[in-house]
Amino acid sequence: MARYVIWDKVSPVIVPVGQVFTAEQWMDKYPVARLDDIYLVVAGGKINGAFCQEYTSFVDIYKQQGCDFTGCESMQDHLDKIEQFEDAKKAEIANAVDVNERIAAALEAQVMMAMPDEEV
Repeated sequence: MARYVIWDKVSPVIVPVGQVFTAEQWMDKYPVARLDDIYLVVAGGKINGAFCQEYTSFVDIYKQQGCDFTGCESMQDHLDKIEQFEDAKKAEIANAVDVNERIAAALEAQVMMAMPDEEV
Protein backbone atom coordinates (compact mmCIF):
# COMPACT_ATOMS: atom_id res chain seq x y z
CA MET A 1 0.00 0.00 0.00
CA ALA A 2 1.27 3.45 -0.89
CA ARG A 3 2.47 5.63 1.96
CA TYR A 4 1.12 8.76 0.26
CA VAL A 5 -1.83 9.31 -2.07
CA ILE A 6 -3.65 12.25 -3.61
CA TRP A 7 -6.89 12.87 -1.75
CA ASP A 8 -9.85 12.61 -4.13
CA LYS A 9 -11.86 15.35 -2.36
CA VAL A 10 -14.81 12.99 -1.86
CA SER A 11 -13.56 10.25 0.47
CA PRO A 12 -13.88 10.68 4.23
CA VAL A 13 -10.71 11.50 6.14
CA ILE A 14 -9.91 9.58 9.32
CA VAL A 15 -7.31 11.05 11.67
CA PRO A 16 -5.17 8.96 14.06
CA VAL A 17 -7.32 9.78 17.10
CA GLY A 18 -10.23 8.09 15.31
CA GLN A 19 -12.22 11.17 14.37
CA VAL A 20 -13.89 10.82 10.98
CA PHE A 21 -14.39 13.86 8.75
CA THR A 22 -16.65 13.87 5.73
CA ALA A 23 -15.07 15.41 2.65
CA GLU A 24 -17.12 18.55 3.29
CA GLN A 25 -15.94 18.78 6.92
CA TRP A 26 -12.31 18.26 5.84
CA MET A 27 -12.63 21.07 3.29
CA ASP A 28 -14.14 23.28 5.99
CA LYS A 29 -11.10 22.50 8.13
CA TYR A 30 -8.69 23.06 5.18
CA PRO A 31 -10.43 25.50 2.80
CA VAL A 32 -7.51 25.36 0.36
CA ALA A 33 -8.73 21.86 -0.54
CA ARG A 34 -11.74 23.43 -2.26
CA LEU A 35 -9.55 25.03 -4.93
CA ASP A 36 -9.57 23.14 -8.23
CA ASP A 37 -5.82 23.45 -8.84
CA ILE A 38 -4.79 22.39 -5.32
CA TYR A 39 -4.16 18.74 -4.57
CA LEU A 40 -3.67 17.42 -1.07
CA VAL A 41 -1.37 14.53 -0.29
CA VAL A 42 -2.73 12.34 2.48
CA ALA A 43 -1.52 9.15 4.08
CA GLY A 44 -2.27 5.91 2.28
CA GLY A 45 -4.47 3.45 4.09
CA LYS A 46 -7.54 3.73 6.26
CA ILE A 47 -6.09 6.35 8.62
CA ASN A 48 -5.52 8.73 5.75
CA GLY A 49 -5.61 11.87 7.89
CA ALA A 50 -2.32 10.91 9.55
CA PHE A 51 -0.64 13.18 7.01
CA CYS A 52 -1.87 16.08 4.90
CA GLN A 53 0.18 18.48 2.78
CA GLU A 54 -0.20 20.38 -0.47
CA TYR A 55 1.22 18.32 -3.35
CA THR A 56 3.46 20.88 -5.12
CA SER A 57 5.21 22.05 -1.96
CA PHE A 58 5.59 18.43 -0.80
CA VAL A 59 7.37 17.48 -4.04
CA ASP A 60 9.51 20.65 -3.90
CA ILE A 61 10.74 19.77 -0.41
CA TYR A 62 11.97 16.40 -1.66
CA LYS A 63 13.55 17.92 -4.79
CA GLN A 64 15.60 20.14 -2.49
CA GLN A 65 16.68 17.07 -0.54
CA GLY A 66 17.91 15.37 -3.71
CA CYS A 67 15.01 13.12 -4.70
CA ASP A 68 15.25 12.34 -8.43
CA PHE A 69 11.89 12.54 -10.17
CA THR A 70 13.19 11.50 -13.58
CA GLY A 71 10.61 9.45 -15.44
CA CYS A 72 7.68 10.48 -13.26
CA GLU A 73 4.57 10.98 -15.36
CA SER A 74 1.83 11.20 -12.75
CA MET A 75 1.37 12.67 -9.31
CA GLN A 76 1.33 9.16 -7.84
CA ASP A 77 4.67 8.47 -9.59
CA HIS A 78 6.11 11.45 -7.69
CA LEU A 79 4.69 10.19 -4.41
CA ASP A 80 6.06 6.69 -5.04
CA LYS A 81 9.53 8.18 -5.72
CA ILE A 82 9.30 10.10 -2.46
CA GLU A 83 8.47 6.88 -0.62
CA GLN A 84 11.45 5.12 -2.24
CA PHE A 85 13.67 8.10 -1.36
CA GLU A 86 12.54 7.96 2.29
CA ASP A 87 13.13 4.19 2.43
CA ALA A 88 16.64 4.62 0.99
CA LYS A 89 17.43 7.31 3.57
CA LYS A 90 16.16 5.09 6.40
CA ALA A 91 18.31 2.20 5.16
CA GLU A 92 21.31 4.51 4.90
CA ILE A 93 20.81 5.62 8.50
CA ALA A 94 20.26 2.05 9.71
CA ASN A 95 23.49 0.90 8.06
CA ALA A 96 25.56 3.82 9.32
CA VAL A 97 28.00 3.20 12.15
CA ASP A 98 26.56 4.53 15.37
CA VAL A 99 28.49 7.25 17.23
CA ASN A 100 28.66 5.02 20.31
CA GLU A 101 30.24 2.23 18.22
CA ARG A 102 32.91 4.65 17.01
CA ILE A 103 33.68 5.78 20.56
CA ALA A 104 33.89 2.17 21.76
CA ALA A 105 36.23 1.27 18.90
CA ALA A 106 38.45 4.29 19.63
CA LEU A 107 38.65 3.40 23.33
CA GLU A 108 39.43 -0.20 22.48
CA ALA A 109 42.22 0.94 20.16
CA GLN A 110 43.66 3.17 22.90
CA VAL A 111 43.67 0.26 25.34
CA MET A 112 45.35 -2.00 22.77
CA MET A 113 48.05 0.61 22.07
CA ALA A 114 48.70 1.13 25.79
CA MET A 115 49.28 -2.58 26.44
CA PRO A 116 52.81 -3.94 26.39
CA ASP A 117 53.57 -6.02 23.30
CA GLU A 118 53.66 -9.32 25.17
CA GLU A 119 50.07 -8.88 26.46
CA VAL A 120 48.59 -8.24 22.99
